[in-house]
Amino acid sequence: MGSGAGPDVVWQGHQQFAEALHAGPLNAPGARELLLALVKNPEQPNIARASGAALLGERLDPQTFEVIRPLLADPDPLLRSTATGALEALPPELKVRQLLSLLDDPVRLVRIDAARALAAVPEEALTENQRRAVQRGVSEYLAAEMTNADRPESWLNIGLIDIDQGQFEQAEAAYRAALELQPTFTQAAVNLADLYRIQGRDGDGEKTLRQALTLEPQNAAVHHALGLLLIRQQRLPEALAALAEAARLGSDNARYGYVYAVALNSAGQGEPAIQTLETVLTKHPNNRDALMALAAFQRDAGNLEAARSHARRLAELEPDNPQVRALLRQTGATQ
Repeated sequence: MGSGAGPDVVWQGHQQFAEALHAGPLNAPGARELLLALVKNPEQPNIARASGAALLGERLDPQTFEVIRPLLADPDPLLRSTATGALEALPPELKVRQLLSLLDDPVRLVRIDAARALAAVPEEALTENQRRAVQRGVSEYLAAEMTNADRPESWLNIGLIDIDQGQFEQAEAAYRAALELQPTFTQAAVNLADLYRIQGRDGDGEKTLRQALTLEPQNAAVHHALGLLLIRQQRLPEALAALAEAARLGSDNARYGYVYAVALNSAGQGEPAIQTLETVLTKHPNNRDALMALAAFQRDAGNLEAARSHARRLAELEPDNPQVRALLRQTGATQ
């Protein structure tokens, strides 16, 4: 019904989606409810419903799962494909139950998206027939990526599948192929360094990231990855410098500032940590992680009024979150 909607319905659907986006996807009060209503409404245009489902999948919970799940059987392959990606974070057993049949979908896009989502399911969680089905889907996914083997993004995707399947040597080769095609494709460098982390090869990871920075010195993601690596190596001054640079260069990504603030606080620099989080919140006022950390840091610093203010803001965003309720009690706030 969604794809055949008339012009008035199409306009209303785009307007509803725009309202959800204006509220701030999944952040501001009411945005989640707008997206849930949009996805559930078959009278809305399918492209808007698919976009809403993708956003809801970023923070999957039982309610969003129940709203997205029916899209797996929708006649529109766009909705089936989007729902498959949105449910990738499901626990393995539930993911197999919901997505396995889509490996036989008549539309290749849906089949390969299902294969991508199922590739990380441990073999021991699958029957022999299910393993064969997943491997068949993975093979089709890899073949699809190889049709664009002249693009570094395809090798990045292949590397991600290899990681999911524990094929670390193949993943390394894929990431290196991406970097050979485009040395400044820093996402491949970050992923390669993370692969080295998994293998206990942080020395190689550091070389990879520093080489990437010689080519892209203003890349926030690489500075952030380097900072995390240096934290693991307990090289705190260097780590803080790298994380600070990531937060400065990547202010659009609240995560960078949040991680830098947590590192500062862990290093005994509580006041700079508070200042960093306040800076993050000027640009991302509804960021849950930053609000939670700032309330906790202010509480620990004895700034109870400021802590209460941030705790109350969190309660507006997540009134049913037990961590938020505990924080309200600890700061002496009342809802």
